[in-house]
Amino acid sequence: MYRRRHPVLGWMEVEKEYDDPLLHGVPSPFIAFTWRAYSIRPSPTSRLVARSDDSVQAFRAGGRAWGTQFHPHIDAAMAPHWVEDAIKEHKHVGEEFGERLRADTERHLPAYPAFCRRLTENFLSMSGLLER
Repeated sequence: MYRRRHPVLGWMEVEKEYDDPLLHGVPSPFIAFTWRAYSIRPSPTSRLVARSDDSVQAFRAGGRAWGTQFHPHIDAAMAPHWVEDAIKEHKHVGEEFGERLRADTERHLPAYPAFCRRLTENFLSMSGLLER
């Protein structure tokens, strides 16, 4: 893990590296929400699952363990609070940042629950907790 020079915040396009079971049925690229000041480098024993232009977005460690840098849990109740907190925290970036984040959230959030549900179902299926 390393501290980024600049935080990454907002909706971004993510490319799958291969069709890992966690992302089965998810298009490539897909849009995901991220907010972080740190990034990771995959260990030699893990496998890169998805990436954005400049960083790892998902990896697999072993048979049934995954990590994501994006936030697959953000929902309609949470998003407005996160967006406004982000705008306050990063007001030094300028008004355009806030306007773009609000507009991107309005555009991408409606489809996000289906994406999140797919990841959850895939994870539960891989763990043996959900039969398909």
